[in-house]
Order: sequence, then C-alpha cells, then structure tokens
Amino acid sequence: MLNSRTERKAIHTTGNYFTELGWFFREQPILDFGIDAFVEIGKKGRPTGNFIALQVKGGKSNFHKNKKGLTFYFDETHKEYWLEVGKTFPVLIIIQDPSDDSLYWGRISNETIKETPKNWKILIPFTNILRSKSKAEIESILTIHRSSNDYSPNYDYLTKALIEEKVEKPFFIVRNHNEEGLQVFVNFNQQSKQISLNYKPSKTDWDNSKKELKWNHPYHFTVTDIEKYISFFIEEESYVEAIKNIELQIENGGIKKLSEFLFDWNNRSNDVPKYSFFIEAFEHFLKENNGEGKTYELQTVGEVIYFRVDDEEYVVNTSEGKTYELKYFIENKAYGEIYTMTNENIWSEIYLDAGIEKAKFIPEMHNLWERYWKDLYERIRKEVGSTKRLDKSKERSWRQFQIFSESYNEIGDIIKYAYALDDMTLYPIVVVAMMNIFDAEVCYDEYCEHEFYTGKWESICTDDEDESKPIFHIKAIEM
Repeated sequence: MLNSRTERKAIHTTGNYFTELGWFFREQPILDFGIDAFVEIGKKGRPTGNFIALQVKGGKSNFHKNKKGLTFYFDETHKEYWLEVGKTFPVLIIIQDPSDDSLYWGRISNETIKETPKNWKILIPFTNILRSKSKAEIESILTIHRSSNDYSPNYDYLTKALIEEKVEKPFFIVRNHNEEGLQVFVNFNQQSKQISLNYKPSKTDWDNSKKELKWNHPYHFTVTDIEKYISFFIEEESYVEAIKNIELQIENGGIKKLSEFLFDWNNRSNDVPKYSFFIEAFEHFLKENNGEGKTYELQTVGEVIYFRVDDEEYVVNTSEGKTYELKYFIENKAYGEIYTMTNENIWSEIYLDAGIEKAKFIPEMHNLWERYWKDLYERIRKEVGSTKRLDKSKERSWRQFQIFSESYNEIGDIIKYAYALDDMTLYPIVVVAMMNIFDAEVCYDEYCEHEFYTGKWESICTDDEDESKPIFHIKAIEM
C-alpha cells in the first residue's frame, strides 16, 4: 500500500538519482520514523562500506518556501534521533518540491539546524539542488564526517541487511527502448526476464535522467505496481507465473489492461470497487456535467483513481478505500501517517460525539506512549548504538503527557488539545487510544461521512435504485 502519493514519489526519485551516480540506494523497510534509506557510496561499480543516512520528504506540507530556499520544520524527538544517527553516518534531509519535481538536500547537524519557539528547523538554500555536481559535494561531507570521528562505527547490522538484500530481493530496471518502447527487466536468483509493455511513450513523457515515466503520466504507477506484484509472488515462489500473468494482460489489452488488472489485484481484499466501476462513475459524472464523450486520461494510485480531462484533474475515492487507509494507519500505529494524512478536525468530531472517561482513556494512552518510546529506543539502539540523546526528548514528551492527563477533564476537546501540545507524537497517540476504546468500524464510518459529505466532495451513484451499485466521491484538485 502506498503511504502517500508524494512521499513515495520523493523516495523513488531520490533512489533513481543515487543509482544514476553508481551508488547503492537501500530503502528502509519500516516507514514510520526517522531514516527512510541508506546510501552506500560506490566506486567503479563496487560498494565501499561508506554510508549516508537519508530522510526523504515530498509534498508542499513538508516545507515552507521563501526567498532564500526551503525551510523544513521538525520536532525535538526527530532532532535528537538524527543527531544520534549523525554520530555514525552523515544525515541528509532530502525534499522534493512538487511544483517542478526538483530535489533539494541539506545536512542535519548541530551547525545547520536552529531552534524555533516550538520545535526545530533547517533552511535548505535553492542552490542545494541535487544535480551532477552534488556528487562531489556529498562525498566531501562524508570525508569531513569521517575525519571528525575518532572511532570505528559498527556496520554489522547494515552489512547483514545488504547481504540479505542481494540474496532475496529482485533487481528491477525500467528502460525506454527507441523502437520497442517500455521494457521491464527482472533479475532474481541468477534468472533474468524481459517484459515488453507494448507501449512507447513520447519523448516529453519520459524522464531520461531518472529512467522513468514522468510523475503525472497516466502509467507512472502502473510501472511501479509491476515491481510490487512480482515481489509478492517471489515470496510465494511463483514469480515466473506472475510474469506470465502480466504478459497475458498486455497481450489482451496493452498497458491499459495491465493498469486495470494491477489496480484490481492491489485492492483484492479491501472491498474497494473494481476499476470498471470507477470508469462508469466518472463517465456518469461527465454526463451529468455536460461533458459526455470527452476524452480523459486516468492514473491509478493505491485505492483511488485520478482523472484528467481538458485542463482539470479529479480524484475519485470511496468509503471502502478511505476505511482501508485509516485502518492501516491505526492498526499499524503509523503515527507519522496519522499526523500528515488524516484530519484532526474529523477525529475531534468523532471524540466529541461520545467522549471517554479519563479513568478509561489515560491508561490506554499511557500504554501506547510507553510502547512508542520502547520501540523508538530499540530501533535507535539497533541502528545507532547509543540512546543517550533520546532521554531528553522522552522527558519532554513525559511532561507533555502529564500536562495532558492533568487537564483532561477540563479540556473537552482532547484531540485538538493534544494537537496543540505535540502534533507529531502526542496527537496521533491520542487518536489511536481513542480508536482502541471506541468501536473502530463505527468510527471509520463516521470519519468517511465527515470526509465525503461535509466537504468539497460530490457523491456519485450510477443507479440510485440499485443498492448493489457502489457510491463514489469525486472532487477537483489543483493540477
């Protein structure tokens, strides 16, 4: 499942950049805090054992643009974590500006970050754009970092992970052949397979520097979904059959048919309506708005489909898709995603509808708080070694928890209060605590009702008399 359209794009683009340098990009499998990937410097195609840690961000909500550059804000916990990691590896923050897809980078260190009244920030100047000359600049950072440390870091856990990756993970390459068009190459366990997608994009659709279809291209995610699909069947030891299934779809209807097949497969277990129902709903919307017969393009992304017609773009979603997304966040305690991708005002409405007694809420919240910090300490201990710098952040968080607890009965709206105290950590913990106490399925229904029926969404049902027909929700979005 995609955590976020913009976040996944930023990570993918960053990975392509470093791969083009001849370096080795290793995305971290856990996506809820701290470090998104490690890059190992390569020399003449060989790994060198020298690593850089990356935190990658995408989307306008992650930075503030001013005349000098991009300002990125973060909390005390992240600051302490990154500085602790920085004892062993240089830590870079990489931000993708969605307005032009440019990647900007800055180093997280005591010298580059500044404290704000509430949290911390780093200014990344516009000159710090990832380009060809950035290779030498980043290498110089690594050289300075190594010379400033008089100890030998422990690379054992990384080395083990990289060895396992070479053995277990497939190798995917996407190419745009001048005559044959898009091709995907899969290499696994010394077996290679070429898949021709029977689709030739125009020169303006293909980003040759990144070796991928451009971000807004209708089949950008179809190509990435191929890797996801094949990887699933590798775990089932039947990836050759999976490749045959892909080739069959292409044979029967080209890349468009493949896009439909992968969308339905991705949503096979979450009750999201079939691809064909999305098409029917959007065409019904066009007909109702004097647009019948208009040509449109579409792009499948996770549980939703984006449609483009003329100079407008629309997103079509469902309660089933939104419920699946919310359930994933809550059940996996994906606190970062709860903070960035859900609406605190809706959670507030859900809480205020019933309320929860303090004697019931605070123990549940305290258990989650303890688990959060236990997991964070274990991760830093594994990835870095020392956890000393975390102590200060935990003490600060504990004080916030105590303030929250003491004020609980007087506040009324505990969701917004937690958001004001600590929006990145305390607030999502409070949301999960609430969902653990309430009937979660009822809450998901309430969230979807607030999301789709009180905002800018328009509801679509192709046949009001047929109760079996799914209900879709559509809204226009900025191009």
